[in-house]
Amino acid sequence: MQADSSLSSAALAAKTGASLRTIVRWVNAYATGGATALLSESRGGDHRSGLDETAKQKIKARLSDPKDAFTSYGQAQEWINNELGTDKKYHAVNK
Repeated sequence: MQADSSLSSAALAAKTGASLRTIVRWVNAYATGGATALLSESRGGDHRSGLDETAKQKIKARLSDPKDAFTSYGQAQEWINNELGTDKKYHAVNK
Protein backbone atom coordinates (compact mmCIF):
# COMPACT_ATOMS: atom_id res chain seq x y z
CA MET A 1 0.00 0.00 0.00
CA GLN A 2 1.41 3.39 -0.93
CA ALA A 3 1.65 5.91 1.89
CA ASP A 4 -0.86 8.75 1.82
CA SER A 5 0.17 11.40 4.33
CA SER A 6 -3.30 12.94 4.21
CA LEU A 7 -4.84 9.91 5.97
CA SER A 8 -5.29 10.10 9.73
CA SER A 9 -4.17 7.28 11.97
CA ALA A 10 -7.82 6.35 12.48
CA ALA A 11 -8.40 6.23 8.72
CA LEU A 12 -5.30 4.07 8.25
CA ALA A 13 -6.53 1.73 10.98
CA ALA A 14 -9.89 1.41 9.27
CA LYS A 15 -8.30 0.90 5.85
CA THR A 16 -5.79 -1.74 6.97
CA GLY A 17 -7.80 -3.50 9.66
CA ALA A 18 -5.05 -2.83 12.21
CA SER A 19 -5.89 -1.26 15.55
CA LEU A 20 -5.34 2.45 16.12
CA ARG A 21 -2.74 1.59 18.76
CA THR A 22 -0.85 -0.54 16.22
CA ILE A 23 -0.92 2.25 13.62
CA VAL A 24 0.47 4.73 16.17
CA ARG A 25 3.24 2.26 17.11
CA TRP A 26 4.10 1.76 13.42
CA VAL A 27 4.22 5.50 12.76
CA ASN A 28 6.44 6.07 15.81
CA ALA A 29 8.72 3.18 14.88
CA TYR A 30 9.10 4.49 11.34
CA ALA A 31 9.74 8.03 12.58
CA THR A 32 12.56 6.88 14.85
CA GLY A 33 14.10 4.01 12.89
CA GLY A 34 12.75 4.01 9.34
CA ALA A 35 11.75 0.86 7.50
CA THR A 36 14.30 -1.20 9.45
CA ALA A 37 12.42 -0.49 12.67
CA LEU A 38 9.19 -1.71 11.08
CA LEU A 39 10.78 -4.96 9.97
CA SER A 40 12.43 -5.86 13.28
CA GLU A 41 10.88 -8.47 15.56
CA SER A 42 10.31 -6.91 18.95
CA ARG A 43 7.55 -8.79 20.74
CA GLY A 44 7.86 -8.27 24.44
CA GLY A 45 7.53 -10.71 27.28
CA ASP A 46 8.78 -14.19 27.81
CA HIS A 47 7.38 -16.32 24.99
CA ARG A 48 8.92 -19.72 25.54
CA SER A 49 7.49 -22.39 23.30
CA GLY A 50 7.30 -25.11 25.91
CA LEU A 51 8.67 -27.54 23.31
CA ASP A 52 11.74 -29.70 23.83
CA GLU A 53 14.60 -29.79 21.32
CA THR A 54 13.29 -32.98 19.66
CA ALA A 55 9.93 -31.32 18.97
CA LYS A 56 11.65 -28.20 17.66
CA GLN A 57 13.77 -30.33 15.31
CA LYS A 58 10.65 -32.09 13.95
CA ILE A 59 9.02 -28.72 13.27
CA LYS A 60 12.20 -27.40 11.66
CA ALA A 61 12.44 -30.48 9.43
CA ARG A 62 8.82 -30.11 8.32
CA LEU A 63 9.27 -26.39 7.62
CA SER A 64 12.37 -27.16 5.54
CA ASP A 65 10.58 -29.60 3.25
CA PRO A 66 9.30 -27.64 0.23
CA LYS A 67 7.28 -30.64 -1.00
CA ASP A 68 5.26 -30.77 2.22
CA ALA A 69 4.92 -27.08 3.10
CA PHE A 70 2.18 -25.76 5.35
CA THR A 71 -0.32 -23.55 3.55
CA SER A 72 -1.59 -21.79 6.68
CA TYR A 73 -0.91 -21.29 10.36
CA GLY A 74 -4.05 -23.32 11.05
CA GLN A 75 -2.60 -26.26 9.14
CA ALA A 76 0.69 -25.88 11.02
CA GLN A 77 -1.19 -25.75 14.34
CA GLU A 78 -3.08 -28.94 13.51
CA TRP A 79 0.11 -30.76 12.48
CA ILE A 80 2.00 -29.63 15.59
CA ASN A 81 -0.81 -30.72 17.89
CA ASN A 82 -1.30 -34.08 16.17
CA GLU A 83 2.36 -34.91 15.55
CA LEU A 84 3.72 -33.69 18.87
CA GLY A 85 0.75 -34.43 21.10
CA THR A 86 0.39 -30.82 22.21
CA ASP A 87 -2.50 -28.40 22.48
CA LYS A 88 -0.97 -25.24 21.01
CA LYS A 89 -3.48 -22.52 20.24
CA TYR A 90 -3.46 -20.65 16.92
CA HIS A 91 -1.82 -17.53 18.36
CA ALA A 92 1.04 -19.59 19.82
CA VAL A 93 1.79 -21.13 16.40
CA ASN A 94 1.52 -17.76 14.68
CA LYS A 95 4.20 -16.31 16.99
